[in-house]
Amino acid sequence: MTPPLNVCIIGYGYTAKILHIPFIQTTDGLYLHSIVQRHPTATNNAASDFPNSKVYTSSTEAFADPHVDIVFILTSNNTHAGLARDALNNGKHVVVEKPFTATYPEAQELVRLARETGLVLTVYHNRRYDADFLTLRDVIKAGSLGEIHELHSSFNRWKPPSGGPPAKPWKSERLKENGLVYDLGVHLIDQALQVWGKPNRIWAHLRDRTGCQGRTLLDSRRWGDIGFVDDWFEIGLEYDAGRDGWAPRGGLVRLEAGTLKPGHPTRFELTGEKGTYIKYGYDAQEGQLKAGMMPNSPEFGAQSETDFGIILDGESTRKIASPRRGDYAVFFKNLVEVVRYRKNADAISGEPPKLLIEPEEAATVMEVIEYIGTSSQLERTVNYTA
Repeated sequence: MTPPLNVCIIGYGYTAKILHIPFIQTTDGLYLHSIVQRHPTATNNAASDFPNSKVYTSSTEAFADPHVDIVFILTSNNTHAGLARDALNNGKHVVVEKPFTATYPEAQELVRLARETGLVLTVYHNRRYDADFLTLRDVIKAGSLGEIHELHSSFNRWKPPSGGPPAKPWKSERLKENGLVYDLGVHLIDQALQVWGKPNRIWAHLRDRTGCQGRTLLDSRRWGDIGFVDDWFEIGLEYDAGRDGWAPRGGLVRLEAGTLKPGHPTRFELTGEKGTYIKYGYDAQEGQLKAGMMPNSPEFGAQSETDFGIILDGESTRKIASPRRGDYAVFFKNLVEVVRYRKNADAISGEPPKLLIEPEEAATVMEVIEYIGTSSQLERTVNYTA
């Protein structure tokens, strides 16, 4: 029997507890070997929660453990690059929570290092496997909307400043990588790139409307200014004519997110020459995990019928009969396959399994974010020259 791959979690907060550990526990071939938690408390204590796992107080201890196969980096955004670099240099396969890094050069460095070491490096762009996004791809593939003119992809929430400490303490630091583009924007950008690839032009409007924890600073004016932490954005990815699936005059992907929009939000609005696909509400998986449902539950990933998408063609309205089921678990299953192959390539015949989320793809997201920042600073559309 093949032994499981030993996973070490670095960072023990919401992301670890809700979005990663349940999948590690229910994926054949993975074992929660250890957790790095620097400052346990009475109400947040990895050693108490997982008495069969080792608990380290530093990443250095974890990297020195020869029994650790895979490191999951689930820490504050500005620490991702350094921890991933150290893990790779210590011979560990690495999963990085989004965003990949704080800058594009950091992402490029990690991609290069992963190639040199031959180790697996991937990024948890889990919303590729949201039920609504999988269904959107099916709608595009089916061709029922004809050639596509525009996609509006939004992810709005009602999170007004409370005046108290944020749920994630590191979010109180006024760094641009703690803003909404690095939080929700990376998901929307990654989804757009998966469907249509790199755009030809980019424009962006970013706002810091409330200030982190409700504070407003005089120097918090635009992306790159000291203290600017965006809490609203509208981003345009423009595609020229001739791109696959777009209308003859090209198309536009419009991405939007904000923290001051309550109600039942529109998630996708996809417009083609023969109709429009509209999807309200969000994928169910995170909510199910928060409620305690495990990924191996028969109901996991299923959407409520009230959240099914609809297609409008000017004459009728019809619901999508068979929306896809969300499937974050596929990321973890693929990770097992790829890491096992890399560790035992000489003994395994056949084609190597493909990594679902290549680090180069995650690096492209970071590159697009740099163009977004430039557009916001210059207040104009910029050409994407990559």
